[in-house]
Amino acid sequence: MKMAGAAVILCGAFRVWIICRRERKNKYALLVHLRLILFRMGEEIRQLRTPFPHLLERMAEDCPDDAGTFLKTALTLTRQGENLYTAWKTAAETLPLERTEKQIIMQLAEEFRGDAERIDKAFNTASETLGNVLARLEAGEQN
Repeated sequence: MKMAGAAVILCGAFRVWIICRRERKNKYALLVHLRLILFRMGEEIRQLRTPFPHLLERMAEDCPDDAGTFLKTALTLTRQGENLYTAWKTAAETLPLERTEKQIIMQLAEEFRGDAERIDKAFNTASETLGNVLARLEAGEQN
């Protein structure tokens, strides 16, 4: 009986480990997508002067995961009359990330009133910051 109980506990622990690992992989993938999106958005704003609604729409089509949902939410809110600042922050709140990681995305809204170079710099800074978060996650997985 003790062996059966130990086996059940061991199986449960293994299942929890698998679930946690899957959640870490999903979070990592989301952060990678967000980092790439932010970099691309900054480049397009600076080089092509792409209007933000068109940029959100195009980027959302390229992202099938939670990153795409975030962009689609921001786009939907702006189409419903919400200003971009509020729409971006509201959409960022829906991301399945920790508060500090959401803050990286949310802080971008503060720069939306600036010129193209300032916005590009903000997007690049956020992309770099997410890169640092990813590096810490990778280091944590190797330990």
